[in-house]
Amino acid sequence: PHWFPETFLWVMGSSYDGLPEHGAVIRNPIGANMAIRREVFEAVGGFSSGLGRIGTIPLGCEETELCIRYNREHPLDKFVLVRDAIVHHRVPASRVTWSYFFRRCWSEGISKAAVSFLVGHGDGLSAERRHAALSIPREIYMSIRSSWRSPRILTQRLVALVGGSVVAAAGLLRGHFALRRHPLESEDVQRNENEGARVSWKPVEIVQVDADTEPHPIQIPETANERVWVEFTREGQVVGRKELLAINQALPRDVLATAASHYLRHIPSFVALPDAALAPISVVVPTICKHPDELGRFAESLNQLDYPVFEVILVDNRVAPTHSMPDVSSLDKVKVVAER
Repeated sequence: PHWFPETFLWVMGSSYDGLPEHGAVIRNPIGANMAIRREVFEAVGGFSSGLGRIGTIPLGCEETELCIRYNREHPLDKFVLVRDAIVHHRVPASRVTWSYFFRRCWSEGISKAAVSFLVGHGDGLSAERRHAALSIPREIYMSIRSSWRSPRILTQRLVALVGGSVVAAAGLLRGHFALRRHPLESEDVQRNENEGARVSWKPVEIVQVDADTEPHPIQIPETANERVWVEFTREGQVVGRKELLAINQALPRDVLATAASHYLRHIPSFVALPDAALAPISVVVPTICKHPDELGRFAESLNQLDYPVFEVILVDNRVAPTHSMPDVSSLDKVKVVAER
């Protein structure tokens, strides 16, 4: 809409007016489009479990806290803004309404309070202070210059700029006082008292449970995180997801049954579509192919998908003649297409 200020495009998870130029060093990237090396997670223990979106409540900033935490321990390493890395995503109409705009500003303020609680106000609000002091006043000035002939649009935009800033500040204060009463705990960032190093990061295990059958205890590997991502299915289709906490490297039967009961109550049974009614699909895999053995195993796994009609297309876009493509001639669903 015409009233939506460009300095608040972060409300929709987009790049906003006020970001630095291409190649500039930044405190943290935007979570919707970022590339971070695995070593970063291994060095500081992964994301903090006390941050992030909860259901439909638009909290966030987990990537902000992670990057600040990493830069404190590795000040010579930098996060860089790459404006050529573009992701297009659909923004539903519900996210360009006044109610969502102010709700998102409020939640952002609360999220920044949580980040500041974990890393301190200096680093936690450094970029936000610059944005509020420079970018927002500049857009207020430019809006008055360019929209003075359209009083209605000008008024709406000024309300969004000033109101959004005030609501975000109010959320920040609300979160600050709430955290003073109930401090945020993050097990993922605790230090090892003996070694003085970060606790090793462990991957999250993903398991599937049929909501219509009696669940059995699930053993979790010792190398996995104690938090387990459980997908509940009905007739082979995922109907819900929930994070559960493993007890002694296992998910007990009663914990799984309690979680599954929610989907049995709120999601009705359905009849699975016959194979003939399912649309054919194509899985396109672009690859430079520096590791043909890994690509071959990946193609074999895709070839075994349990789906009636599908094809796997490996795009041969090798950049060096020394790189080779795996032999997939025995895989009936896989074919190689050379990039032109």
